[in-house]
Order: sequence, then C-alpha cells, then structure tokens
Amino acid sequence: MHDAAFLAGLPKVQTQWQGVPQALWRPRLLLQAIHNGYVRPDIVVDITGFWEQKLAALTAFKCQFYHSEYESE
Repeated sequence: MHDAAFLAGLPKVQTQWQGVPQALWRPRLLLQAIHNGYVRPDIVVDITGFWEQKLAALTAFKCQFYHSEYESE
C-alpha cells in the first residue's frame, strides 16, 4: 500500500485509465486497519452513501467472514 501511494506520485511511472493518462497523485493520509483482534477505533468514516456497495462487496467474499447461517451452504 505504501509502495502504491509512493509510485502514484512519480512522473516516470505513467499510467492510463481507459486510454486516458492519469495525473500524478499522492494521498494526504494513508489509513490501515488491523483485523486479527479488536482495536478500539479512534477514527470514524461515514459510508452511508456507499452502504449498499459495501454490503455487496462483503457478500461477494462472505466465505472470509464467519456466520452460523453460512454453515448450511
């Protein structure tokens, strides 16, 4: 993730999206999450506008999340 953020700002690394050259860009902030245990969050991001998309993404990879109803599938 750090490498991608760094490379996105280098002028000699030229990328395209749908045939259009992309502008140089570096994120102002890079957030990471730990998933192997509970960590009390100290930042909250409102994803209300993306809730359905988030649920679709989680459902697409539901085998990676345990829930008892999945045992019957």
